[in-house]
Amino acid sequence: MIAGYFVRAPEIFLEDIVRDLSLLASTLAGYATILGILTLSLVHVDHISKRREGQWIYSVILLALTMVMIGVGLIGIIGTHPYFTWFYAFPLTALDSTTYSILAFYIASAAFRAFRIRSGEALVLGITGIFVMLMNAPIGAAIWPGFPVIGKWIMDVPNASAFRGFIIGSSVGAIAIGLRVLIGRERGVLGRS
Repeated sequence: MIAGYFVRAPEIFLEDIVRDLSLLASTLAGYATILGILTLSLVHVDHISKRREGQWIYSVILLALTMVMIGVGLIGIIGTHPYFTWFYAFPLTALDSTTYSILAFYIASAAFRAFRIRSGEALVLGITGIFVMLMNAPIGAAIWPGFPVIGKWIMDVPNASAFRGFIIGSSVGAIAIGLRVLIGRERGVLGRS
């Protein structure tokens, strides 16, 4: 897939291979979604049947809302029906925002407790964190118009390069663990046999 993105040689037929691999990935993603829904259903039906204390009512709600979203998605072409758009745009987006806001407070409190500037690298990290926070906060531009400019540069240049390195490293790791599973060297995922 990466070679097909960078190499444009008609004699290699990379476009056909890339197209076939993309179709295979889409097919596998569909089967993985079906497997995920079945696994989710099995776990939560077990919670409901055993009436797990403090859990089973949430399992009922989860399964009901999952079936509603699947039903609404299958009414028309998936993702274009107005009901599907409404269910996605209003309840799901609001719940995602709520989850991330709770996570933000948790991360901020953990960082406050754990983050101490003891070295030059930690000082650079702290200063860039302040610039990025003041870039995103409305009060940052009110205090000094340079905060959004510097924060945007930090996000566009050093952060983007570090993120690309992280993505490349994690992709290589995923490929390596996938190959180990396929050739039978990694049995932690598949269990002991």
